[in-house]
Amino acid sequence: MSMISRLTKWSLAIFAIGIGSFAHATPVSFTFDGITGSPNAFNSAEVTGNVTYDTTSYTSAILGEVSIGGSTFTFGPKPVSISNLNSIYIYNNVGSPSFDAMTIYAGITGSDVVYQSLTYRPSYVVLSFGSESNVFQSSAIPSDPLVLNGFSERYVNVQFEIIDSQGAGTGQFTGLAFAPITIAGPVPEPETYAMLLAGLGLLG
Repeated sequence: MSMISRLTKWSLAIFAIGIGSFAHATPVSFTFDGITGSPNAFNSAEVTGNVTYDTTSYTSAILGEVSIGGSTFTFGPKPVSISNLNSIYIYNNVGSPSFDAMTIYAGITGSDVVYQSLTYRPSYVVLSFGSESNVFQSSAIPSDPLVLNGFSERYVNVQFEIIDSQGAGTGQFTGLAFAPITIAGPVPEPETYAMLLAGLGLLG
């Protein structure tokens, strides 16, 4: 069984219990990029995106967006037919053989996609990280997102719902964009660069 299959199995079987909200949330951001596989609606297209999550809660709002070949989908409300979205799952030393993993589920919104005479509506995105190695030291949500590059398998899977001829959802979901990804840190805001340059000026 592949790591992703094992990861999906555990994600559906176990719901991580939130550690609660504290007075001061700790937001963490990262960017990612990759190239989709083929054949699908986004053949060999570049995938980029960004994610912001709160390290103090497994079920807090997850912000961000994912862009595929020029189409951008924004993280937003979960589809009513999906129950486990807008959640983070952490697995530390589970299974046999043991593995570490992290999965982020988030609903997405954006324009419909037409592919092979069918219409697809953006539904949700899954970011999956898995490895048969001890990447995590605990079940806490990582405060340093670059640790995710320590996983041997890192994927983004963008799921769409098939829409019928009346424009209603059919409850059938399919992944039209699946790509291995690399994680990078957040891009500093212009104000951050200004402060950095000012600091360097003081040192000069």
